[in-house]
Amino acid sequence: MNTNRRFNIADVRSASRAVICHAIIRSIHRPFRASVAGNTLGLAIAPHTVERGIGFQAKSSNDTQIAFYLGDVRLNKGFGLVFLAAVLSAPQSASADDCLDELKALFHNEMDAFNRKPHRSVKTVYGEDGNEQLIFDNIVETPLETISGNRGGPFGLVINQQVWTGPTQEGPWTPSPTPPSFPADRKAAYDVQQAQRIGSMGDAVCHGEVDLDGARYIHYEYKVLPPEDKTALPFWAAESNKIWLDPDTRQVARWEQTDFEVSFLPNISKERHVMVFEYDDTIRVDPPQ
Repeated sequence: MNTNRRFNIADVRSASRAVICHAIIRSIHRPFRASVAGNTLGLAIAPHTVERGIGFQAKSSNDTQIAFYLGDVRLNKGFGLVFLAAVLSAPQSASADDCLDELKALFHNEMDAFNRKPHRSVKTVYGEDGNEQLIFDNIVETPLETISGNRGGPFGLVINQQVWTGPTQEGPWTPSPTPPSFPADRKAAYDVQQAQRIGSMGDAVCHGEVDLDGARYIHYEYKVLPPEDKTALPFWAAESNKIWLDPDTRQVARWEQTDFEVSFLPNISKERHVMVFEYDDTIRVDPPQ
């Protein structure tokens, strides 16, 4: 497929410090928005004339034609190419801010757990030595209606403030002998915690669309950062995250976490948690009969 697009250099969201021939340029979210990531693009770059200013064309290995336009500048060919290289390799603080804003917007919308469709998820926990430690199975209609537990059981069925336990995901269910310790308004408590996590997000990297296991996903990396003054709060948590989202629904398909840090432990944990999500609108979590 041969696609022709023109991008203003101001629309490039993120850029590698590598040379131009180690970049991928891809449309993200809306027409004529591009990102540059430090990967591969077999480029044939040549200056070309435009109505006003200097432009450069690049042809990638998938036969996509990309044009850069530098605006109201007139430069000779050699200097123009050097200028473009300098622009693409310059510090991208504004672009990093745009990426973080984009990521935060996702967590206010599709990545909010209460906006997530009914699903099954499997979390595999790997120790610091890389060996599998446990598998956690989860069935979710909403965050207030779940069935979850370590693989092999027992499992808990939770509907708002009520809890039942059983040996399998199908039960049989028995009321929990231990009163739940949920907050009175679980949704409000979640919203407070979510706002705190969003406020602590940083070091965001927007990779655009990538291949994973033969499918296309939108890939992000980010961190939930510790407070600058780690003694100022009675409790805080931080970690590094990688997420892969379905490009059509923006629902999370894979979520990896590591570098766990909490206020009451002295060291950062290198455990790795890998969560895989499968969506099913027919999932229902009902009280036992």
